[in-house]
Amino acid sequence: MNAEQKVPLWQHALYWTGGIFCVLFGVAWGGGFRLVVSPSVPVGLYRATQEPIVRGAYVAVCLPADIAAFAKERSYLSFGFCEGWVQPVIKVVGAVAGDSVVVDEDGVEVNGKALPDSETLAQDSAGRPLTHVTWRTHYVLEDEVWLFSFHHKNSWDSRYYGPVSTDHIISTAQAVWVKK
Repeated sequence: MNAEQKVPLWQHALYWTGGIFCVLFGVAWGGGFRLVVSPSVPVGLYRATQEPIVRGAYVAVCLPADIAAFAKERSYLSFGFCEGWVQPVIKVVGAVAGDSVVVDEDGVEVNGKALPDSETLAQDSAGRPLTHVTWRTHYVLEDEVWLFSFHHKNSWDSRYYGPVSTDHIISTAQAVWVKK
């Protein structure tokens, strides 16, 4: 471009807007903020924390490679920075070491308490068959958690893939703002 050619104002605005967005995104990401649009938890803005991993806590998790690959193949998860370039999930810790988890045709019970809307589904929303953990009582081992969604009954969670090692937990997560 020579000195006589001018860049249109809209291009300057586009470049500046893109640059500002990238800076803000980088600051938010570096500060541990994540925008969650999955129906598995309330849609909103979450912040990474280092709270104890207890029953009822939200956690950000990089699923084990085989589970993540299945999720990516079925488009349950998209691109992210976990192993296999899959996004992490945010779920609720439903069971911790020492808990008993009963999974059967009626749903899930943790320590004898039934979880709402926790029946396993035979197929996903696209009509593809879903496998689930064995219907029986499972005992949560040391350094394991079971992850659930108490927000959406069709969530793909530990009912289908079983317990997850606590080594896969990135952080706990706290809702900063969620859609009501």
